[in-house]
Amino acid sequence: MSLVYITGVSGTGKSTVRTELASRGYEAHDTDEGSFREWKNIKNGKFITGLNLAWDDASNGFRSEHVMAIKPEEVEKLKLTSEDGTIFLCGTVPNENEIWKYFDITMCLTLDETTLRHRLDTRTNNSYGKNPVELRNILEWNRLAETNYRSFGSVIIDASRPIEKVVDEILENIND
Repeated sequence: MSLVYITGVSGTGKSTVRTELASRGYEAHDTDEGSFREWKNIKNGKFITGLNLAWDDASNGFRSEHVMAIKPEEVEKLKLTSEDGTIFLCGTVPNENEIWKYFDITMCLTLDETTLRHRLDTRTNNSYGKNPVELRNILEWNRLAETNYRSFGSVIIDASRPIEKVVDEILENIND
């Protein structure tokens, strides 16, 4: 059937979408969970296998030299599994260009700046975006996201609505 990538900037609701899809009986994964991501050295492009270091626990120096990247082979495994049904992968990763080829459909969740700021400020499951530098980066990324993802052919989804409506629209787009 198909492998669907649900992406967007931090705070747009990707994890909440994944939870709602799973509650409706769909196989849905989060790039932040399981074995999808590992730290990757920016200079040499090599993954650091087995390093169990959370984003919040990594020093600024370490984060300046490494990113939490998705392992393309993990996405390829999902693609092979998706031949039996629709599978969703929800998240955002710095090396998306390495995995685009595996997806049948990509969708980008978008938000206006006011709603995004509110979500980042009030969320309790993730501290990313609470630091002023991270917030500035997310807001800049948000200003460019819709145009960038549209250029890759992604379906743009307004994530400011109730989660049930957002997921209804996602499902309508895969059933066309």
